[in-house]
Amino acid sequence: MRWATVAVVVVVAATMALLIRPPIKDPALAHELISMQRDIDQFSLRFNSAGPVNIGDLSEALKKKIRNADEVDKANADRLAEILATHGWPTEREVGKEAAFAAMNVVGRAQDVNLKVKAVALMDKADVERNPQYARLVDMVAVIKGQPQTYGTQWNCENGTYKYMTPLKDPAHIRRLRQDVGLPPSDAFRNDFCAEPGANGTVQIRRR
Repeated sequence: MRWATVAVVVVVAATMALLIRPPIKDPALAHELISMQRDIDQFSLRFNSAGPVNIGDLSEALKKKIRNADEVDKANADRLAEILATHGWPTEREVGKEAAFAAMNVVGRAQDVNLKVKAVALMDKADVERNPQYARLVDMVAVIKGQPQTYGTQWNCENGTYKYMTPLKDPAHIRRLRQDVGLPPSDAFRNDFCAEPGANGTVQIRRR
């Protein structure tokens, strides 16, 4: 009797899991996109030092890693362009959350402007989930086109403070618009990420 009860619990749990997270419709595509993300992670660069960083002082090994990362980004972008042309935007329903995240990440890192523009158009057509990644890509495309930003995610630092690359589309409601896609209020952290020029062309990150 005890084992029968356990079996029933397992079956119910498995059924609930399928209801909560439906099976991926295109596992092959999901696997390919996740592989792209793993390639990105392999060559990702993280500077944890709180001090200034001078690009000219980087080791040859690190410079090679940067070049490898650029090659990975280019290969991923080229392949994703092929996928978009034949498949459209890979949604979470089709490839799962992890793979959909990877696709957006590839677009965000791509140097191909046309890919960014096309990807955002296809995302809107597919009615993808409005999340922080989506918001940044929408604003990237707006900046590329010289148009106002919706979410205020694209800005430069000038003299230790921030300046939007293009104006805000709806500044009066920017806090709510950001909240709707899972972004925190921008005025809470923007200046903390601005960099001030240091000696010999180094960059010092401001922390408050």
